[in-house]
Amino acid sequence: MHAMRTFTMVTMCFLAISFVAVMPACDVQGGEALFRDRCQQCHPLPNPEMRSAAEWPSLVEKMSKFMHTAHKRELTEQQKQEIVTYLQAHAGGNK
Repeated sequence: MHAMRTFTMVTMCFLAISFVAVMPACDVQGGEALFRDRCQQCHPLPNPEMRSAAEWPSLVEKMSKFMHTAHKRELTEQQKQEIVTYLQAHAGGNK
């Protein structure tokens, strides 16, 4: 029973690592460029490690809505996802 549980946990960890490893580099790099370009329209860039990966999607959505009301260059859905991908890859707790 213990061996099966260990095998399951190791397999799940391997799958999680594999998913991150195959994430296209352009998504992270493109997200970083968008993050640097768009987010500092309104404020200094935050350190991605200041938030967990789970926190970034809602925060990016909130900031995107603010950009609209502040008449700043808005983000498309794809751009938001690229920024979130970059932030989650560098979020606190990932290391």
